[in-house]
Amino acid sequence: MKGIRLMSLTPVTLATIDVFGSDSCMLYISLVHSTTKIASTNKSLIIAPGLNTIPLSFSIPGNVSYDLMISATAPLIANISGFNYPLNISGSPVTITGYVDSTFHSTPDFINIYNMKFSTGCLSNNSNCTATVYPAIFTPAIIPFVGLPWFCKGDSLYLIGQPVGNYSYLWYKNGVSTGHTGANYSVKLPGNYSLLVSSANCSATSPLKRITVPCIQPLNPQDKTENLTFDGDEFSVSAFFNSNGNLELASKSDVQKQITVSIVDITGKQLFNSQLVLEEGISSTQISTTNLASGIYIIMMDGGNKTIITKAVKSW
Repeated sequence: MKGIRLMSLTPVTLATIDVFGSDSCMLYISLVHSTTKIASTNKSLIIAPGLNTIPLSFSIPGNVSYDLMISATAPLIANISGFNYPLNISGSPVTITGYVDSTFHSTPDFINIYNMKFSTGCLSNNSNCTATVYPAIFTPAIIPFVGLPWFCKGDSLYLIGQPVGNYSYLWYKNGVSTGHTGANYSVKLPGNYSLLVSSANCSATSPLKRITVPCIQPLNPQDKTENLTFDGDEFSVSAFFNSNGNLELASKSDVQKQITVSIVDITGKQLFNSQLVLEEGISSTQISTTNLASGIYIIMMDGGNKTIITKAVKSW
């Protein structure tokens, strides 16, 4: 490290200095007692190319020589001519007496520290200050009691707030407070729910939980969806997933009938929508659904004057 040796007649604080970097690099600064070589203050930071103003707030006692030492992982631009030590500004208590590398030099060489700014006046004694930091040691979450984030129209869904303990709670729907302050919440409307959890010192908000309301009750996998048949004005259709993994529509119609078929998952997302023609009489139509995962699906068949809604379980 290299630097400059300075002395002040009165106690001062070195507030800032300027350095000129040739490239982005790490800068190291120390204030070292010139006799004991003990560093009283250290600072390290990253600087950019060109002018950098470095905040220091280094306290320098009066009538004691200190070395302000500096090094960097890339070259600093230094002034090596046009001045003589000692350097002093009229009226300032601070004098730069020379530069330091392995030894002290008073010849006019090496200064890469510019625009030093000092503040003068009496300095208070050091005093310890005790601070208490309260980390957010909890992460709020919303857990549906049944494990699924949806319920059927006319029913409700029991949401469990986490964590449980000596906290206060406030529930939000679509970013607006519901006014509900319990740890758990029985919701009857769809929406994006979140939970603000607060302790004595901290607060945090859960991720959004999207709650939907599919149009009908889900079936258990053992339910026989193949037998579900709805009679319309002119036709009847039953829908089920066959052993090939495709959705099969078994229909009986008095006339040729065009219908729109939609497949929706339990979150309300539409996965399939297309128009099909049911032939007159008894017929069977297959829709390729081998790309769908196993699960419960809602099948909607719209014949214009009649909409048939059923559900089917895909097991393979």
